[in-house]
Amino acid sequence: MTHWELLPENPVIGDKVEIRGTASSEEEIEVRVSFEKEVQVSEGRYEYLLEEIKIPDGFNNQFTVQAKGADDLNVRVKMVLWDQECTV
Repeated sequence: MTHWELLPENPVIGDKVEIRGTASSEEEIEVRVSFEKEVQVSEGRYEYLLEEIKIPDGFNNQFTVQAKGADDLNVRVKMVLWDQECTV
């Protein structure tokens, strides 16, 4: 990787963060993104909804969810297996 930048340069909680970079076409780049979210319990249940998460194409991509202090964890994932644009 020859260049990368973080936008905004000094993010604060709540900011949308963008990472841009430049590399050769033969170069493989490993990227890991993580965050923590404390979810409040209401009537013995908790819920957190992630929307508009885009995981790039590829075979080595992973999406991991971990809960601490919970008796159970239900995760639902909607995967788009065919996403193709067509220009006529």
